[in-house]
Amino acid sequence: MNRLIADTLLDLEDYQGLDIYHEQRNSVAKISYLAFQAYDCLGYDLMKTLKFRKAAIIKALNKLDVDELKDSFPIISRVYTEFRLNIKYTWFDIKIALNAIFTEFRTDYNAKAKDIERYFEFKSTKKDDDRAYIFTSRKFFQVDQKRHV
Repeated sequence: MNRLIADTLLDLEDYQGLDIYHEQRNSVAKISYLAFQAYDCLGYDLMKTLKFRKAAIIKALNKLDVDELKDSFPIISRVYTEFRLNIKYTWFDIKIALNAIFTEFRTDYNAKAKDIERYFEFKSTKKDDDRAYIFTSRKFFQVDQKRHV
């Protein structure tokens, strides 16, 4: 069923810009909103890679939701408040802090220390025989609220 919906939506792309395009997409969405959403969010090629399996599609959509939330401005801002540049943080400390931040923003995501790589450029090092990071720069631009440039 998911493959049929995805194939139909792919075929409809040829009619983009025509009224029938939107009418047909709305009809398809009523038949299977999951396949419709997967096509729009994941794309045909990823659905094909997932072999159009419902469980795999749901998992990919959930991962996308979590990833989009992790890239939201409030979470990025909170991460940059929690962690400073040129300070050594152990993996354990990073994991605990990230889980606290994600919990604060009501995500079910169980953070791993490597998730911090989404926000910072870093150098790997050791601290008391434990793996650690020293953050060298931020990956996201943070707006200075005091200056209006």
